[in-house]
Amino acid sequence: MPLQLALPIDTAYLSLLPNKPIWFIEWPYGNDISPETLENYITAISQNINEVNDALELGALSFPVKITDDEWLDITITKGLKRHEHDIFPDNERLCALSIGDKLERKIMYEGNERILDGNPHFVSATGTAFPLSRYGHWHSDIESRGLYVPLHFGDNNKIHAQSSKGVLNIHFGPDFIGNLGYWHYKWSPVHPKPLKSFCGSYTLLDKTKYHKWVSPDLLNNEWSCLCEVKHLRREYGYSEFSVSDIKLLV
Repeated sequence: MPLQLALPIDTAYLSLLPNKPIWFIEWPYGNDISPETLENYITAISQNINEVNDALELGALSFPVKITDDEWLDITITKGLKRHEHDIFPDNERLCALSIGDKLERKIMYEGNERILDGNPHFVSATGTAFPLSRYGHWHSDIESRGLYVPLHFGDNNKIHAQSSKGVLNIHFGPDFIGNLGYWHYKWSPVHPKPLKSFCGSYTLLDKTKYHKWVSPDLLNNEWSCLCEVKHLRREYGYSEFSVSDIKLLV
């Protein structure tokens, strides 16, 4: 379906401002990527979030890490449900949901892409990035490349909807508040190592008491887990191309 409306910026994001969350912790483990370091990091982040607001918990977190000029990490963590004991992971990039906006309405809706449930996948993310269906606003290339991770609901009843206010995007399912999301700049630069998504970070917080409102009961019967996707960039010389290792772990 062709895009129906193109805007300089999607009106749903007009009040969304860059702001690093106070609970964020810089990655402290260098290039040590393992189930133990990732689990320790998620635990520390979760404790910080709980101290700020004990009703919310981490739904997604995506950010770059500079180790040296010649070595970088790009880390994305998404909360989801583990259904089987197989190390087969879905591709969660840009295929998880559609964003639907009505003309200049400040509210935006998200419709989960049920195709990601095809084949009874091992892991189903609770959040994912969305592709614009009815309108598109070129917003900021860094945050578009990084992606905003919205809650995923599959079904024909109420849709996830959101509107920005006071710097964050507040997310609702029907009348119920179910979380919020935001982004921040790691640094401001017109260029970055090409394999990195971008020089900004994004996060999603979910209301831990509201999963039964928007996650289907058959999925809730499974175990909650976090899918950690890491790109490890390295190069031998400052003028050479980066080599990239992709790592996926469930913790």
